[in-house]
Amino acid sequence: MSLDAENGCIKIDLIADKDSQGVEYLATGSYVLSRACLDDESIIWDKLATVNFINENPTRTLFIDFTIEQGKKYQYSL
Repeated sequence: MSLDAENGCIKIDLIADKDSQGVEYLATGSYVLSRACLDDESIIWDKLATVNFINENPTRTLFIDFTIEQGKKYQYSL
């Protein structure tokens, strides 16, 4: 995850685990990317995207979040 202050967004990257020989593990499944604002009194998780893998390398940019607000703290979950 990296903040791009110039463009006002957060880039969410997924990086696969590697085996002892440096080969990335393949992924299969359906995953939901969610975000919660930690500044709110009650934490509500908002669904941002669904990501599907079928025996493939999962290393990629998952999402670019342009809906962030300055001064707020966010937590992301996959």
